[in-house]
Amino acid sequence: MTDNNVSRNRPEQPTDALPPFEDDLAELAWLQCSDRLSRRCTGYVVGALLEWTAGGGPWPDPAVPAAGADCDHLKALEQISGRLSRRIQAVAGVAAKFELARIGRELNLAIRCQRDPAGLADSLWREAVNRQPWLAGPPPPLVYDDGSVL
Repeated sequence: MTDNNVSRNRPEQPTDALPPFEDDLAELAWLQCSDRLSRRCTGYVVGALLEWTAGGGPWPDPAVPAAGADCDHLKALEQISGRLSRRIQAVAGVAAKFELARIGRELNLAIRCQRDPAGLADSLWREAVNRQPWLAGPPPPLVYDDGSVL
């Protein structure tokens, strides 16, 4: 008899060792004002915080990361994103997972924007065209057998 429990195959990642989620949010509130991250990147950080408040959470007060104000801001953002990924796995309930996943998407966009802004813009353009093909341009004309065009 086979066990179909997929989570059994995944290594357990303890969330007890993680700092409180409110601390991560406070660091994000601090990072939104970073002069070491691009404006577009911090815009995605603000987007992540807005996703949190749209879910009913309060806007966090800024707090300097544990590594200090001179830390690598992109690395701090990556660490918060990694911890959020572990929190998503640990949280119960589909709605809560989706709420955290929306925050995670904004953080991942912020990281990608800081690393490769042109690549992110291209990726977002392809995503938009995939959802809304008319953005790419008008459809090709329909040509009938007799040569007439619709």
